[in-house]
Amino acid sequence: TAVSRNGGLFKYLMFFLHEKTLNLTENKSSAKSPLREAGGTLTAILPKKKKTKNENMKKGLKIIGIILGVIVLIIGIIGFIGWRKMQKFNLLQEQANYIMENLDNPNIGEKFPAKYFPKEQLEPIIGGIRQNCDWKNKDGKFVDFFTEKNIGGIDQTAFIYEYYMKCDSLRFILSFNTENEPELMGFKFEPIETENPMILFPEKQLKNRK
Repeated sequence: TAVSRNGGLFKYLMFFLHEKTLNLTENKSSAKSPLREAGGTLTAILPKKKKTKNENMKKGLKIIGIILGVIVLIIGIIGFIGWRKMQKFNLLQEQANYIMENLDNPNIGEKFPAKYFPKEQLEPIIGGIRQNCDWKNKDGKFVDFFTEKNIGGIDQTAFIYEYYMKCDSLRFILSFNTENEPELMGFKFEPIETENPMILFPEKQLKNRK
């Protein structure tokens, strides 16, 4: 009887332990795993990080595009200003060349604005060159140009020519307004031998011609 009781007690204890083990297993399997939760959280976060990188890349490319656009615009403006200045310079030199080629023409006085060159002062000078210097057979050339910035005044560009003539050897300097509408503002002449600081390259002078 003692053995049977003990045997019954043993079976009861075994059954009780078995039930507890099953309960623990079910609780563990039904409990939420922190690792799985973390994995789920990582899975949810990773696409957001990828999206953030793409957005930053797009913003970076947009900024680079804006900077490049501004640089191109600035270069274009500088290039346009330079082109306009060159166009004006070429126009002025064409006018200077025409005056010097036709200085003995009876109508050349029309190229000299009366507000700077009164007729009574201009005509004796041009008439003397026409009569005494055999202008058509002059020997010379364009030598140099000089741009002068006048603070508070009018910016000018001077074109310098030198000629050997029957009457004399002279240097002619024609100065033009370069700010608004280009027009002749100054006309002077001097001996070729006179040093002139406006000639930046003396090797171009007629006396240094080889």
